[in-house]
Amino acid sequence: MRAPPHPPLDALRAFGDDEAPAAEARRTAAHLAGCPECRAHLAAMRALRDGIRRASTLAPPPHTWERITARRAAGEELILPVSDAADGAAAPAAAHRFRRLPVRRAALLLLGVAGVASATVPGSPLREALRDLVSRATGAAPPPASPASTPAAGTPTPLPPPPAAAAPPEKVP
Repeated sequence: MRAPPHPPLDALRAFGDDEAPAAEARRTAAHLAGCPECRAHLAAMRALRDGIRRASTLAPPPHTWERITARRAAGEELILPVSDAADGAAAPAAAHRFRRLPVRRAALLLLGVAGVASATVPGSPLREALRDLVSRATGAAPPPASPASTPAAGTPTPLPPPPAAAAPPEKVP
């Protein structure tokens, strides 16, 4: 009898994060009971997740608070960063918005690059739409179609679609 197949890594990750649906969690737990290889994968994923969580919440350097209070006592004005966990209060909406700004910029850059790349492909619908838009805006005749949309000399032209089937003749009584 063959052993059941290993669950995919996504299923192991969901199980390890307690995000798996109940049925999938039962299947994964049953598999883990008899598979040391998958148990090792799960343990490694959990260790990596926990390490990332620990690394993303860094403690301030030693004696930081003492230095801040000494500078304040000396009359210096300080601007301190706001933490999500400070006083149990949530960070301002603006700070939350700016944290995601690099991701938004990267997404817009990716869309822009994909759009430019798509517009450079001969015969692309985006390229044709841009060509039509420019010709309407300038009032000039549209430039000739791209080589990909016109058949080259010596190549057979595609056949037109077959005519629709005619209705069967009516019976005359």
